[in-house]
Amino acid sequence: MAKDIKATLTHCSSTDKNPNHENCPPGPAGWCFYNNARAKNEEPKSHSEMSIRLTPELVKRMEPLYNRLSDEKLLSRCARGATQNANESLHALVWRYCPKTVFVTRPRLELAVAHAVAEFNMGTLGALFLRKRHSGDDISGSSEQIAKTRDSRRKQQSEKQKKRTTGKRLRKIKGKKQAAAARKKGGKADDDYQAGGF
Repeated sequence: MAKDIKATLTHCSSTDKNPNHENCPPGPAGWCFYNNARAKNEEPKSHSEMSIRLTPELVKRMEPLYNRLSDEKLLSRCARGATQNANESLHALVWRYCPKTVFVTRPRLELAVAHAVAEFNMGTLGALFLRKRHSGDDISGSSEQIAKTRDSRRKQQSEKQKKRTTGKRLRKIKGKKQAAAARKKGGKADDDYQAGGF
């Protein structure tokens, strides 16, 4: 995967004098025109015909980013297939204040991100008090009540989800224990629970 990530940078920075395609997929079926032609024993077309060509200065600036993206520690976390729900939840908050479908100025985007981060970390009420502290605006009673309701609803949903996943996990553990006990006995996991079994 690290090689595939670096392939895009080296491919787009290649020239006729300095072809750099060792990270590109080999053989005639890959996306790299250079390696395709070499696999077919043909002369590759000129690099000047590439639609995306990166200058050496740009490559120098982009290299640290590519090195970070292809870092083994980062890739090992990706291999687990872990969820990014926390990031998605934060992004949903940002988009609520600043929809992706509408063009906004940078100050408005920065304000939306700051407000979303505050709400994500401290809840709606905490973000409201933080805003009051920085701007000096008073918070109306109805705003405070709405914020409390939203925070309460979010906690309830979180607890419900936690119980659901905990219940599933406990049932799974119990099933594994029953199956292990049954294997020791040489029978099925549910032998003890048949009708008339006692």
